[in-house]
Amino acid sequence: MATFNVRIKAQGASRIEHFTDKSGKAFAKTIAGAIEERVATAMGSAIVEEMEKNRARTLFLSAVFFQRVVNRTPLDEDYYYMNKKGELAIHNKDDDVVRDCWVASYNNRKITSKQLRESGLTFDTFNDEGEIRQIYEVFSKAFIQGKGKRNINSIKIENTNERFPMLEYGEYQADGDIKRGELYYHGVEGGYSVQAPHGMLRITEAEFETMSLNMSSDDLIKNYVSRSQRTKKVPSASRMEELKRIINKGHLKESDLDAVERMYL
Repeated sequence: MATFNVRIKAQGASRIEHFTDKSGKAFAKTIAGAIEERVATAMGSAIVEEMEKNRARTLFLSAVFFQRVVNRTPLDEDYYYMNKKGELAIHNKDDDVVRDCWVASYNNRKITSKQLRESGLTFDTFNDEGEIRQIYEVFSKAFIQGKGKRNINSIKIENTNERFPMLEYGEYQADGDIKRGELYYHGVEGGYSVQAPHGMLRITEAEFETMSLNMSSDDLIKNYVSRSQRTKKVPSASRMEELKRIINKGHLKESDLDAVERMYL
């Protein structure tokens, strides 16, 4: 996310008049201060809104990536097949589930595909919009709560199963007969699982090199930001002084952006 270059400046058309109260104290400075505070509040709100949009975009794209890469990961199941003797046999699914070992992490918080599957997501349908939105909500709650860094630029996604490289890079030594379960085909062809003939991670990464959000995705992000009341909040007097100090630095670093946003919590 790009940093912001901002600075509060006096408006050329501002009218500075000198008045006195009953005690004879001039309060022209108070009028100028109010103008400065309005500019600071507007600038702070704009920073918060832009951070909301960038964070929402990161979270949503990460949810899309996660749903796709988990869906592409082979999943074993119980199924019947004819063995070499011509007899009906049963294959019992493997307890070591690579699909359950995807982990999304940010700022020492983790969400796993196993957790999401246990909550009801199946990952059976590629690019399932309903599941993507659910993952997005889970990521939002998990990664932007608490006192950690809130300016999310990226979320780490990885698979922790030791068999992952075998599936991703086609490292099976021998092909096998292709069998059909209730949901999936099973077997090895050309060193790869027939469920992931091009791997899972690399093909999803390749998609994202050229991916842009569609209209419905942009609408979701806009709605997410519009639901936030924080951009309408006016900081307290003490926070206002800190807000003006930060904005008047001119060039704002990530730590400054986080500090500005926290003033609107």
